[in-house]
Amino acid sequence: MTQARSIAQRLLPTAGTFALVAVGLFVVGLLLDLFWLRVSVKAFPVLALITWVVAKAPRGRMTGLVGLGLGLCVIADILLEFRDTLFLPGVAVFLLGHLAYIAGFVTDERGLRLHLAIPFAFWGVTLFTVLQPGLGDMTLPIAVYATAICVMMWRAAARVEATGGAVWEPWLTLAGAVAFALSDSMIALDRFHAPIEGSRYPIILLYWGGQLLIARSTLSSARGEGQPAQATSPPRR
Repeated sequence: MTQARSIAQRLLPTAGTFALVAVGLFVVGLLLDLFWLRVSVKAFPVLALITWVVAKAPRGRMTGLVGLGLGLCVIADILLEFRDTLFLPGVAVFLLGHLAYIAGFVTDERGLRLHLAIPFAFWGVTLFTVLQPGLGDMTLPIAVYATAICVMMWRAAARVEATGGAVWEPWLTLAGAVAFALSDSMIALDRFHAPIEGSRYPIILLYWGGQLLIARSTLSSARGEGQPAQATSPPRR
């Protein structure tokens, strides 16, 4: 057992408790519009997920890249709370987090399976078409970010098909990626298309739920540590 894993295992109960308290306090911060309360607690749920992954997940490239993605998302979480001044840096760091997830999913399943990209490409094109009139100087950054979201979902879906859908762990990855994308889509629609009343509650719950599912998917792979998926159906190129 590595020293980092040993430390994470000791910290895990405390981290879990802090995460649950932080979720409640963040919701209070939304209800009462307490900016500094939100900023001070927002990172704890994802920090707890990092602790969980380090403590419990089998070692491997995908686990490491998912852990990196979670860490980048912690930074982006804080930046996006300063949405009037640090929105673009927050988007940039979240983009790096998505790229880390994509790299992790690709190390687990390298087959292109291009047919699986079609529904997610439709999602991205439709979202961008709706947003485009209100994007202005953010047109290129949002186009790049939307592409990354769709690629992340596509690569998560590729992991599911690689196992013939018979292994439940890749389904967690896909569900988490879709929840994350729904959260990001709501942020974009609220900011660049039309305000969505009360949107911050589903946005943060979908985001945390998505991160939870992605983190959980690293803990119980039936394929073994760091082993690529074994396709039970013909690979699609």
